[in-house]
Amino acid sequence: MTLSSRQCIGFLVSLLIYSSCLLLAVESRRLPKMHAENPNIRHVPRGPPPPHPGRLDKNPPPSEKHLEPESGDTLPSDIAELNYEKYLREVTRILESDPEFKKKMHNATREDVITGKLAKELDFSSHHIRTQLDEAKRREIERLRTDLKELDRLRKDDMPVHKDYIKAMTAHMARPTDPKDVNKFTAVDLQALIDAAQRDLDELDRKRREEFKKHEIEREIQRRREMEKLTPEDKAQSEREYRAQQEALRKHPKMHEPGHKANLEEVWEEQDHMDKESFNPRTFFVMHDMNSDEFLDERELEALFVKESEKMYLEAAKSGMEKNELERLKEEEMSRMREHVMREIDSNKDRRVSYEEFDKFVNTDQYKTDQEWKGVGEEDQFSEGDLKEYEKLVEEQEKASRAEKESVERVQRAHEK
Repeated sequence: MTLSSRQCIGFLVSLLIYSSCLLLAVESRRLPKMHAENPNIRHVPRGPPPPHPGRLDKNPPPSEKHLEPESGDTLPSDIAELNYEKYLREVTRILESDPEFKKKMHNATREDVITGKLAKELDFSSHHIRTQLDEAKRREIERLRTDLKELDRLRKDDMPVHKDYIKAMTAHMARPTDPKDVNKFTAVDLQALIDAAQRDLDELDRKRREEFKKHEIEREIQRRREMEKLTPEDKAQSEREYRAQQEALRKHPKMHEPGHKANLEEVWEEQDHMDKESFNPRTFFVMHDMNSDEFLDERELEALFVKESEKMYLEAAKSGMEKNELERLKEEEMSRMREHVMREIDSNKDRRVSYEEFDKFVNTDQYKTDQEWKGVGEEDQFSEGDLKEYEKLVEEQEKASRAEKESVERVQRAHEK
């Protein structure tokens, strides 16, 4: 199931205080396959794209093909790719139901989150809130026990599930120092959830970049293999077309640096259809805060760059490049623009931009600078060394697959005799 990276988890404080975040709906109820390296990250299909950036409708109609998120959900979209998603959602809703704790979260600094000061505020929550959190933790422990039993049952040999895999699978759960705290949700549990969320969401962004690079390498390998089958004349024609497409990727108007003055004023004029001379940072922020939670989350930031990415790849579209490949480039472009803005403006690293952070940035000298933005299509995504290494890996995998197939066939023939 999905609600989106792309992408790539912020501190739980960011997850807890997102208000009415633009969540994408669930595309499938089937439990997705877990990531081979990190059992807490799932492979999930992406949901529908965000609303068109020029649309100011605060309540766009839901897609009939997708399930709406549960009422009260305030988590960012990539949370759907975490195996402990349900637990995280439940803890989020419980903590947000406490007005005092929610207020403390709004006032928390990055240092408060990192040092655990915010998590310790849990000790002052009401008995009712603590009881609900205890129940949520007990349910999560039971889920993990059930999953581990199922993993053990499905193993083809007598070897137990590796302890490192179990450790990774339960990384979002604190290790209690006191046996009496096993079923109690403490400040240590909250800090463990914060740390795991940050770590895993960062991993999602890293994985998105890796998958993009892998896809580009596979495309190039396939192109070269197809070229080998052509006659010299057709090969020359194909090479000319390829070079023309590569040139088209570099042929676009000057792109302003994402999040800086020239870029935002261009969005204000071309996308919002406002007079450039009347640009007002506060008004701009409110117009693009689609869910009115006083933050620009990752999707709202990426929506700022939809028209920018269209403009960047207009010539490539005319060159005959496949539509699917163009869309992939545009999506990666918007993700990288969003990452650039987050690095410069998101000072507390909670994976969203508050108005205070935005206002502080627009009053700096850095905001007025404009370093020309180079697109994904203008950069080499891999080297010849990367390509040869990947070809070698694929060759080894194919060889192993053939050997396994031959082994199965030999066993089958032996049984037939």
